Amino acid sequence: MQADPANPSAQAGSDEWFKHIVKMVQASHPQFPGHCPDRYAGLIADLEGKADWSDAAHGNPALRPPRPCVLLVMESPHIDEYSPKFFYTPWPANGPTGKRIRQRIADAGMPITADTGLVLMNAIPFQCSLGISPIGKDRDTVFRLAWERGGRGFFQNRLMHWYRAGDLVVNACTVGKDGQRPLRDEVEDAIAEVVPHALRFRRYHPFSWFNSARASSTWEPKAGTRQPPRT
Repeated sequence: MQADPANPSAQAGSDEWFKHIVKMVQASHPQFPGHCPDRYAGLIADLEGKADWSDAAHGNPALRPPRPCVLLVMESPHIDEYSPKFFYTPWPANGPTGKRIRQRIADAGMPITADTGLVLMNAIPFQCSLGISPIGKDRDTVFRLAWERGGRGFFQNRLMHWYRAGDLVVNACTVGKDGQRPLRDEVEDAIAEVVPHALRFRRYHPFSWFNSARASSTWEPKAGTRQPPRT
């Protein structure tokens, strides 16, 4: 990967900003599906059995209610998030990932009540994988470059936009494939910096929630990652 000295003035989080990041990794990349926004997905108690996110999409998913919510953070959208078979795309956690969230988030070992809502977020809300399947190291390269060049602050601003006292902040990002410091540890530090006293949880990526035991399992950060405050 070669650095591009022509750093654009586009604000971090804009489509032009991410296009520039992608060109630094793959100059000839032919597609750019754009921004996948954070979404309020409804009450967790109502999600099991739903086939997709249609009900939430028919509401006002850009707003959240005042009741406590789970803020579920993943690393970046992939392919299903932009699938044309869903009328409401782009939407975070479509396809199998969304199905497993709806089926098992209530069993993820967190203090969820009948009034707890769900907000779906991606730390970088752009297709860092470049639509390549299976996901390769370019996903990590794009993510890290975007993270370093404004994406971290963009995520923190969005997290603070959604967060309310009493929310549960769940880091369900993936490790990554490039052998460097895990992507999820980078995100964990960013979360700890802006909501250090929030009720925080670490869960494996929802794509792997094949059963309730996996959904409720926690991962441990590498040395140097900020830990939740002791209560």
